[in-house]
Amino acid sequence: LSSQIKTEESMLSPYFQGTLNEPILSTLKRDLLNIWYKMTFVLNPFADQRKKNYHIAQWDLWGPLIFTTIFSLTTSIEAGEFEFVLIFSVFWLGTVMIYFNGIMIGIKLSFCSYGCLLGYSLVPLVIASIPFSIFEFNIVVKFLMVLIFGVWSMYVSLRFMKEKVKMEKMFLVMYPICLFYIFFMGFLLTNHEVEKK
Repeated sequence: LSSQIKTEESMLSPYFQGTLNEPILSTLKRDLLNIWYKMTFVLNPFADQRKKNYHIAQWDLWGPLIFTTIFSLTTSIEAGEFEFVLIFSVFWLGTVMIYFNGIMIGIKLSFCSYGCLLGYSLVPLVIASIPFSIFEFNIVVKFLMVLIFGVWSMYVSLRFMKEKVKMEKMFLVMYPICLFYIFFMGFLLTNHEVEKK
């Protein structure tokens, strides 16, 4: 497994190599491929957890920036720029709070690692937000979809954190992360209903 991971690292995440002389298109292609690769780990619940943990630990902030922007746009198309700023700000301020919570618990992860993990784990809710911004759904169907995709986001992030914290402190990690995604679930569930009124 370690040799396979090293091969994938050399192909998809050569961040430890010098890139100053690399063409811009090559850098862009590599970064997009890296984002896609991490996203497939989030979307595949049966992916090897050790490989998933390894690649998410090789943090980048391009993916989270893209996903939070898409989520903010799709949930604020009709509502206006205030909702866009609200969602975008809550994501990054929430990441800061979860980061400081992790420091107090004793988790040795950088802020960028938290941003990467929470941003990529938001992907299921981003996917749900796209059809919600285009079509009207029955409230029961919408609730079930938000619940499924929200639990999916929590599951991905908590499985990663499970490797970083002792079991007796797991609740202290779970609580703020679950609240973090519950906010986005609630906003996604109620946002368009409020707009219609």
